[in-house]
Amino acid sequence: MDARTLAFDGDYRAALDRCLSIRRMVYHIADEHDIGYSVSMLHHWKAFDSTQHILSSMSVDRDTLTWLQGQISSVQGPPPPLGRAFEITLEDAIKHLSAHPEDLEIRRDGLLDNIEDESVRQEILSLADDKLLERAKEPYNKFLSSVNRVIGSDIPYQQKHLQLKQLEDEFGDDDPVFIILFGYVLTNNVARHNDIYVRNIANYNALRSAIEIYLVNAETGQLPETLPVHSPEDPFSSQDFEYEVTSQGFILRCREKEIDADMLWEFEFKVQSNAENN
Repeated sequence: MDARTLAFDGDYRAALDRCLSIRRMVYHIADEHDIGYSVSMLHHWKAFDSTQHILSSMSVDRDTLTWLQGQISSVQGPPPPLGRAFEITLEDAIKHLSAHPEDLEIRRDGLLDNIEDESVRQEILSLADDKLLERAKEPYNKFLSSVNRVIGSDIPYQQKHLQLKQLEDEFGDDDPVFIILFGYVLTNNVARHNDIYVRNIANYNALRSAIEIYLVNAETGQLPETLPVHSPEDPFSSQDFEYEVTSQGFILRCREKEIDADMLWEFEFKVQSNAENN
């Protein structure tokens, strides 16, 4: 990655700015569709990982740290939540089927093959293409409304994950019309996407906390014994990160695992003295 090359050459400000530029670029594709959202989250993670690496390799530089603090917190902010991504994915699917009635007919036939209730079969047969698509879209909008309500709530991450999984299961059982027309892709991965989002928030918050710790080190010449006041929380536990000073720097550790990944995320930062870096 360009950023790491710049850091190796000692141009740390330019290296960090390259990471910020990647975030600015991929932020805009997060609400295009579910695939775009996944790509956006992946590149946010890579940018955070490179920033972590650069901070661990550069000498303590108060001006650069203060600049980065302002950029990462107030200018760019955290990675975006699911937002419009799943809505746009459905809109794209509807546009495709509207433009390709032969594909819609194939899916309608598959739908009819899976419905035993004759009255429902006759209903499906009687619907014009646009009405059939509207019929499929209606329950999904209710599903997505429930998903967004859970994601936007203040309940703990673990409960949120379980509720999203429950919504996925219930929707799959309740609406075969939508499932057969559009597939499971729009309903069986919202919990996973939210996990990826929370993972990125953990990385983002860890970076913000690390910058505060580096700034304390820049002012006092040593790492603080505890996290600075008002440090961002670990989003998996809604508590402060576990903070451990090591022989080379410090570690910020989440207190709860990401459920599906079965992973307890931790972020290690090294501290270079001016002498070591010159």
